[in-house]
Amino acid sequence: MLNILNFRNTGNLKITGERAVNGVPVGPDSLTSVSAYIQQDDLFIGSLTVREHLVFQALLRMHKHIPYNTRLQRVEEVIQELGLSKCAETQIGSPGRVKGISGGEMKRLSFASEILTDPPLMFCDEPTSGLDSYMSQNVISVLQNLTTQGKTIVCTIHQPSSEIFEMFHQILLMAEGRVAFMGKREKAIGFFKANGYPCPDNYNPSDFYIQTLAILPGNEVECRSRVGTICDSYENSERARKLKTAADRIADPNAAAYLASEATEKFKSPYKATWSSQFRAVLWRSWLSNLKDPVFIRMKFFQNLGLALIAGVVFFGQDFNQDGVQNINGVIFNTLMNLSFSNAFSTIDNYQYFCENTSTGCIERMSTSLPKYLLILQFTFSFRQ
Repeated sequence: MLNILNFRNTGNLKITGERAVNGVPVGPDSLTSVSAYIQQDDLFIGSLTVREHLVFQALLRMHKHIPYNTRLQRVEEVIQELGLSKCAETQIGSPGRVKGISGGEMKRLSFASEILTDPPLMFCDEPTSGLDSYMSQNVISVLQNLTTQGKTIVCTIHQPSSEIFEMFHQILLMAEGRVAFMGKREKAIGFFKANGYPCPDNYNPSDFYIQTLAILPGNEVECRSRVGTICDSYENSERARKLKTAADRIADPNAAAYLASEATEKFKSPYKATWSSQFRAVLWRSWLSNLKDPVFIRMKFFQNLGLALIAGVVFFGQDFNQDGVQNINGVIFNTLMNLSFSNAFSTIDNYQYFCENTSTGCIERMSTSLPKYLLILQFTFSFRQ
């Protein structure tokens, strides 16, 4: 659902309907310019610290006319706002390789990366997945605090506890592709009770809604009939008619002008940072991540040492004749092949991170790959010298 709303991964889907913000139809560029999308999977460079990651994001996401010191000041504000001060100098970490920050801190870091530009609209895809009840409540508290600053947050959530469920202001329940209820959280209990499905006392309302709207194997006919009855009741209710009237209302002209100006600015250049700024930022990040990765340093050292010894032993004492020139050409060919495959494998390892950065309009493809290749060449030739 959130992928469709954000124009993500919709290539093989047939989508009908219209996406609008404050009644104004939006496209990918205009929506991206006023919103942030925090996806379920967290993608980070594990060797960077929390502060280094946010500085890198500030260099790419914030407008090119904003001074460097202002970017750093915004990074510190976000660190304080999301409670990341204690882990600001801690490495993010990689599962199974480098121990880093906790799951809750990692999720808050995802939010911090997106709110650097202070977007008024945020989409969060299951922010509590993989977290325990305490961490989940901590993350939702962060989102609740952001709403007090005037932000609108659209969030999908998987089986929330009763404490977490109480934190939401508005809820949308869907079943079989239809709307079963949409409105204030506290109104849902009365709606289901009026349709003959009262929630038991001392029962988690979210669990009750899931069980009521679920299609159970072996009992599909009865379950679909129940879901159809509830969805029909909501569709014919006064609440649904009011929402439809509000959605069909003429758009706010100020909102239309704002979105149009943002889309126009976005159309001029899909990237907020210039190519040279992107190149410097990626080069800086790649240099830091390589220096902090001892496995990478050792691997490159022993790999190049071994290849140099093999090439030196096999091609030692070549004469400068026709056969010797052909042998030297073979050495050059093998060296280039080794460099090419090393670069290719490093790109595959970071393919998901590469796709995420390029799809969100943060980095151009060339400025993502070129600095990494230059660093690999620098390490390779340094070791071989």
